[in-house]
Amino acid sequence: MRDGFYLSTYLHIDSLAHLMKIRGRHDQNMSLWKKNGNDITLIHYWELERLTGLKQHGRCFYDVEHAHEVINQLLSEYQLNLSDINEVWGTPGLETSDSYHSLSDYPELSYHSICHLWSAIMMDSEIFYKNNIIGLAVDTSPDKEVDKSVSDKNFYSGCCSINGKVSTFPIQSPGTIWSNAKRVFKMREGSLMALGSASKSELLRENTTSFKTNMTLFNIKAFSESRDYLKELVDFVFSLTKDDEGIIFNEFDNKFTEEENKISMCVKEIQKISIEIMETTIEETIAKYNLVTEETYLAISGGYALNCPTNSYLMSKYKFKGFLAPPCVSDTGISLGMALYAFYRNMNIVNFSLKHAFHGDKSAIGNEFYKKYQEYIKETSVFEPHIAANDVINGPIIWFNGAAEIGPRALGNRSLIADPRKQETKDLLNEVKQREWWRPVAPICLNDKVSDWFEEAYSSPYMLHTFAIKDEKRNMIPVAAHLDDSARVQTITEEENPLLYKLISSFDEKVGIPILCNTSLNDKGEPIINTIEEAMNFALRKGFSIIYINGQRLTLQHHEKFREAKWSKRSISFERFSEEEIEKKIKELNPHQISKENLHLYFTGNFSGELDLTNAKDARRLNIYAKSILNRNDMNSADFLYSF
Repeated sequence: MRDGFYLSTYLHIDSLAHLMKIRGRHDQNMSLWKKNGNDITLIHYWELERLTGLKQHGRCFYDVEHAHEVINQLLSEYQLNLSDINEVWGTPGLETSDSYHSLSDYPELSYHSICHLWSAIMMDSEIFYKNNIIGLAVDTSPDKEVDKSVSDKNFYSGCCSINGKVSTFPIQSPGTIWSNAKRVFKMREGSLMALGSASKSELLRENTTSFKTNMTLFNIKAFSESRDYLKELVDFVFSLTKDDEGIIFNEFDNKFTEEENKISMCVKEIQKISIEIMETTIEETIAKYNLVTEETYLAISGGYALNCPTNSYLMSKYKFKGFLAPPCVSDTGISLGMALYAFYRNMNIVNFSLKHAFHGDKSAIGNEFYKKYQEYIKETSVFEPHIAANDVINGPIIWFNGAAEIGPRALGNRSLIADPRKQETKDLLNEVKQREWWRPVAPICLNDKVSDWFEEAYSSPYMLHTFAIKDEKRNMIPVAAHLDDSARVQTITEEENPLLYKLISSFDEKVGIPILCNTSLNDKGEPIINTIEEAMNFALRKGFSIIYINGQRLTLQHHEKFREAKWSKRSISFERFSEEEIEKKIKELNPHQISKENLHLYFTGNFSGELDLTNAKDARRLNIYAKSILNRNDMNSADFLYSF
């Protein structure tokens, strides 16, 4: 491979899908890399939702020209454009090489899962080349843009890597169960997990055995099998009445509605079977490769890797040497894994380490900012740790610093920071973010003191682990505690985030607690805030009096004069045409008026690219096929899988 710049893209281009707002790849992202000999550097990571404001951005580009315009706009920060890039990977229509993917290397495994796998096992090349690693890519379903034959493959990949020699194999994933649960209960997986641990209601042990299954969960069958399992579980739990209390289940927790209690019971069972699936895979891998877990790292990626209790349980049970996962374990990390696999595939040795999460956009205060917001800014000063600690003691603050973190969780650069000691603080934050009262707020703890506060704790820089709060500490940090006295912990070192480390250290000096609480800086339904303008909009709409921006302390006033009722528009708009133009173009591309629902099946299923939608015969063929699928609600069909 030549030295220079490389661009890894997990994007989607389709004119009709763009016009009709039919979702393509979700969580689209892109990353810029530089190769210098064996050294690989991640220059910048872009998640499109942060730029467009479209949560889990799934909007397609209209055409290649549209994609080029946006990409060149982003590259211009580095005085680059696409002509300066050695190779572009990952998106049909944009890619300039086919040397990057795994289609011939691992023909039985989905390329999507290989990207997930390498995002974890290759995130630190020194560990990769000098240690044993069990890698597990546990997702819901792969996309089909590069890997057109994915429907016939194993969806989920595992590996055993011994000193850089990788052996891959198909594995099971609990992801499909959680995706089905999300649809049934109309709650996102994170909310389901929180409710599962919040309510005390659960089935008594002797009544859970009927829900043990022999699910394969390797591929297409995973969706129908997990759907059947979930239906049986939900039907059983929702048939329970007060008369069954103490016999079939323990109790209805009076802090929750009956429906919430029943959902919580279901989630607890889903969590149990999910852990069993992971245990089975790990134990089979340990036996097959004769591994000693104390000498082996566990690497997990894919959306299920956001299940913090599972990660912690597996680390505790098997005593692995360490845990590997990037901050972007969901599909937000596909371009990361895509690039790391491409470098691994095409180089003898790769020297790379993801040392922190802060590779997103930066935003600076300029004269225009002060001019625009001068009536709202009472005073400004330089960050002083002891003053900032007092600010947090007096109430939650907005903390905006440096480059944005990558992945779905705020990790200290786009955050609301709060005192963990006051229960009313948790209520205030949940009110500000319009969340359920039982949703927890995550603690950020100084890394060298995490074991003083949490049981069996270790470094957790990307908030991917749950630890029990020590008995004697629970009353001291109620804001950080789930209702079951656990906490989803993030650890921090001075090297990773110097300013925030100094703030937490000063707070510790004042009150004897090396912990502050953190929740993402965004409104309900809004992606995490990306720019200073967006942060200021949030502060003034929500009534915050203190905001820290890149080491500057701003005190705010006159909130009542701020007239914006909604969050700021993001920096990139995906709207390219007027309503009249859109209508005209849709008629040209879809003259037979195929419904949006049927077109969704076309774009996500086996027909994509094989039919001419302007041809009456092909349009009729699609409509007949879609009707037959929808009538039987065939969740075993590939056409439904990619909408998850």
